[in-house]
Amino acid sequence: MMNKSIPVLCYHKVSYSGGITPEQFEEHLFFLKKNGYQTITTSQLYQYLKENTISVKKPFLITFDDCFLDNWIYAIPLLEKYSFNAVFFAISNFIWDGEPRNKEWASNILTARECFINALKNKDYSQFMNSSELYKAVYHYGHEVLSHTQSHQMCFKNLYQTGNLNEKSHWGVYGIYEHPISDYPLFQRGSAYAYNGFWPVLKDNGFLDFRYRSDEERFKFCFEEFINSRNKIEEIINKRVDFICWPWGEFDNITIDAAKEAGYKGAFTLERFCNSYGTNPFYINRIGIVDKTSVRWLSQKMKIYSSKYLSMIFFKKYRKKNDFGGKVLFVTDSTKRSSGGIKQLIYNAKSLKEKNVQVYLAAKKDAYVSSLEDIFDKIVFLDFNKKLLSAKKLAFFIKENKIKVVHTFHNKGHKVGVLSKVFYSKFRLFVNRGVLKVPNNIFYYNNVLIDGFICNSHACKESLKKIFVNPKKINVVFNCIDFEELERDLTSKKIFMVLYIGNTNPIKGFDIFNQIVKKIPKRYNIQFVALGVAKEKLKFQIDKRIELPGTVKNVASYLKDANLFVLTSRSESFPNSLLEAMSFGLPVVAHSVGAVNDLIIDGKNGFVVDNLDIDKFANKILFLYNNRKLSQRMGDNNREIIRQLSCMNKGLKLIKVYSGQFFEDKINAR
Repeated sequence: MMNKSIPVLCYHKVSYSGGITPEQFEEHLFFLKKNGYQTITTSQLYQYLKENTISVKKPFLITFDDCFLDNWIYAIPLLEKYSFNAVFFAISNFIWDGEPRNKEWASNILTARECFINALKNKDYSQFMNSSELYKAVYHYGHEVLSHTQSHQMCFKNLYQTGNLNEKSHWGVYGIYEHPISDYPLFQRGSAYAYNGFWPVLKDNGFLDFRYRSDEERFKFCFEEFINSRNKIEEIINKRVDFICWPWGEFDNITIDAAKEAGYKGAFTLERFCNSYGTNPFYINRIGIVDKTSVRWLSQKMKIYSSKYLSMIFFKKYRKKNDFGGKVLFVTDSTKRSSGGIKQLIYNAKSLKEKNVQVYLAAKKDAYVSSLEDIFDKIVFLDFNKKLLSAKKLAFFIKENKIKVVHTFHNKGHKVGVLSKVFYSKFRLFVNRGVLKVPNNIFYYNNVLIDGFICNSHACKESLKKIFVNPKKINVVFNCIDFEELERDLTSKKIFMVLYIGNTNPIKGFDIFNQIVKKIPKRYNIQFVALGVAKEKLKFQIDKRIELPGTVKNVASYLKDANLFVLTSRSESFPNSLLEAMSFGLPVVAHSVGAVNDLIIDGKNGFVVDNLDIDKFANKILFLYNNRKLSQRMGDNNREIIRQLSCMNKGLKLIKVYSGQFFEDKINAR
C-alpha cells in the first residue's frame, strides 16, 4: 500500500438547473461500479491516513457540498441503485424542519445562485435538504452528514472594487450586506473563514464605511460557526460530527486551529494531492466535479489520484491571493510638526486605525510624529543618513511584523523604503508624492521595486510622467481634512472679509495678494487679513488695509469670520489651507496651480484665475462682494465637496490603492 492514495470526489448539484444532470451522474456511478471502486466512510479514510490500514481494494469517497434539494431528489436514489454511500456536507443555518419530499418537487429545483439568494435574502431554505431528509439519508440510506459551516459566509478580502450591486451580483453579497441596496460597491471576494475581510458599517450620516476584521475576531467567528454547526447537525442525526468541509476550499492556519478547537478531527479541501498514510487529516484532498464532467475525464482523475506518486505530480494547491493583510507601515524622515506631508500621514494613520487596520511607523527618534504613540501600534527608529543600515533594519521590521503594505513619505524615507525591498521583497511599496518639482534622482522613482505612487493632485502626477514613470502606477488620492458640520450665512455680514493664509516665501505669493488689494478701490467695505505673514520679513510696502496678525494658533476663528478665501501661490501641489477654507463653507478665488484645478470648478464653488492676472483676480473678488447669494451658494458647494474629502473617505481610497486598484480621484460638484 506504499503507492496507494484514496481519491475523494466533490459534487454540488445533480439537476437540470446547473451542476451535472442525473444522467451524467449515473454515467459516473456506472463507470465507478463497473471498474470495481468501492465507497468507504470518513472514519475508514481517517484510520488509513493515521494507521495505514484499509481492507478495500479500490476505495474512494463521494462527497456533496451544500446539501441542495436535488441531492435528495436525484442523487440519493441513484447512489442507492449502485450501492454507493456518500458524505453530505450541510450548512446548518439552512437546515429547516419539514417532511421528506418526493419527485414532484423536481420541477421546483432552482439554480445554485437562486438557492443561495433565497436562503440569504429571503430566509427561504426550501431548496436545501431539511432535517427529516438528512436524518433519513443517514439511517435509511447509510450516508454521512457532516459540517459545511453554519452560514457559508463570504467576505470582501480587500477593497479592490469590481463593480456595484445589481441583479447579476454573486449571491454571497447578500450575506455581507444586511440590507443590500442597488449600487452598493462590490470588491474582490473570498471565504470569510480564510480571510479577515472588510465588513460594511453604515454610519449615522448614511455614509457606508468598511472595517477590517482582526485575526482574533476571525478565529472567534470561525470557532462559533464550526461548533454551532456541529452541535446542530449532531442534534438532528444523533451521531458525532468529526469532519468539516471548507467553503470554496479556502482555509489557513486560523481556520484549522478554530476547527481543532471546535472538536473536529479533520477537514476536506478542494486541493488535489495524495490522500495517503501520513496525510494531515485537515488537508484531505478532493477532485472537484464541474458541469459536463465526462466519464473519460473522471477515469483519468481516478487513476491519477489512486496513486500516491501520480497525485504528488499532478497536484493543485490552494494559496490565499490578494489578501490585504491588515497592516500598513508609514515611513518618514521628517521631524516637522505641521508640514502638509506630516499632516496627511497622521490623517492617513488615524483613518486606517478607525477601520481596524494596524498602523506602524518608521521615523527618526526625535521626530514629532514619533511621539504619537497612541496612533501607531509599533514604531521603529531609523537613522536615515545611514541608508543601507536603515534599509536593512526596516526590512527586518517588515518581515518580523508580517507587514504587507509600506507607504513612504519624504525624500530620505522614500529612498530607505526602496532599498529595504532589496533585503526583503514580500510587501507592496507605495511612494507618497506631494510636490510638483520633477525628481532629479530617477533611480529612486522609475524603479521596478515600487508598486505604486500616491500623488495628491493630477499636476503632481504629470511631474512623474516627465521622468517616464508608468502612468498606470501613478495613483491620485486627494488630501483629506477633519471637519465639523456647520451652517454659514455669508449674505448678512456687513463687513466682507477676504482671507489669505501663507507666509513671506515668494512661492506663496503674498506680494501678488498685496498687488491685488491695491487694485480694489477703498470705497468698498472689505477687510483684508493675511495670516502667517511676518511683517518684519517683508521687503516691500504693503497696502495699509491688509491686517497682519502673524502666525496664529486659532486659524479656525478667522475662517469662521471670513467671507472669501484667496490663494495667490505661484506653485502648489495640494494646499491644505484651501481644504480648510472649503471646510468652513468659503468660496474661493485662486491661481491655476496644482490641485486648484482638481478642486475648484470655475463658477461652481469659486473662480480660477491665470497666474499673475492681477486685474482679473481683483474683479472676481469684487464680483463675489456684490453677489452675496452666489457667494453663499459657492460656499455651500464647497461644504458638499469637502464631505468627499473626509479622512474616513480617504482611508477607503488608500486601501483600494493598497489592494492593487488603480485610482484617480475626482470631485463631483453640483
